[in-house]
Amino acid sequence: MLGLVTQREADAAIQVARTTSDVKKVVTLLEIIPAAKAEELDVHIEPRPPANPDSSDGG
Repeated sequence: MLGLVTQREADAAIQVARTTSDVKKVVTLLEIIPAAKAEELDVHIEPRPPANPDSSDGG
């Protein structure tokens, strides 16, 4: 596992991985960040409309 996570997210993800059947080893490389930083990094991306096939931008 790799990523920027809060301590709570890290604990939950590690527990799930460790208790999943047939998992032999769990390797984690997580950077623990404060919850406020995680909220700051959360980006809500709105879906873009489909490209217009008739556009003359050359694709």
